Amino acid sequence: MTKAMRKIRGGLSAWKSGSAWGLACSWLIVCGLIVTTGGCSEKPGGTAIPGTSERQYSLRGRVETIDLGRKRAVIAHEEIAGYMKPMTMGFSIPDEKTLQSLRAGDRIEARLLVDPRTNLSWLENVQVIPLSATEESAPTR
Repeated sequence: MTKAMRKIRGGLSAWKSGSAWGLACSWLIVCGLIVTTGGCSEKPGGTAIPGTSERQYSLRGRVETIDLGRKRAVIAHEEIAGYMKPMTMGFSIPDEKTLQSLRAGDRIEARLLVDPRTNLSWLENVQVIPLSATEESAPTR
């Protein structure tokens, strides 16, 4: 047995017997865990929906493609405050009428609902944002 192993074993024996050294070590370990894990927890962003585990976020972006069969749209979205950096990804849109009214290139605002328990997300209250006069006259690439 190495010297370090004997020291650890001796410390464990002292802890079990309730010696001052063992209790002090235990106290330091517990305090260290509290301090280090306290900084790791993130506060959830968005707004909690009462009575559910769901959270809601505001989403703004541009429709890239629509898949009516899967009830999904690929959206190039801006940063979703407290949740996600800007990226392009698919979102479920359960309301078929809303999905059918969307066109590639539409700028939208929507409510993103996320259920962290099931890891499911979907868009509701999707609204097409009219283009401003400067956006309409801007040359396309």
